[in-house]
Amino acid sequence: MKFEVTVKMQELRELYGGICQKCGSSKNLQFAHIKPTSLLGYGRGMKNRYYDIKNNKSCYALLCYQCHRRFDKLNDMWKNKNPSKTYKHSFEEFLNDF
Repeated sequence: MKFEVTVKMQELRELYGGICQKCGSSKNLQFAHIKPTSLLGYGRGMKNRYYDIKNNKSCYALLCYQCHRRFDKLNDMWKNKNPSKTYKHSFEEFLNDF
């Protein structure tokens, strides 16, 4: 089962272009919340994350580890575990200005 989910996550990465949407890197890619979903925070598991990404495509972006950290830090995501709260900066602002 773990292998199947890993393959499906790779397919999702390819669907999102296979590169970081901020810097263009193809290394250490991760899905970042750019809009809150009900699946926010730790302990969610890869299978649940896969279905959340698949069902909420507009709520995620493919970012490298470095850009994902910068986006989360910009929005204080390490402090904000409440998915109903809004982000301080939109993903579009992050792409264009930071």
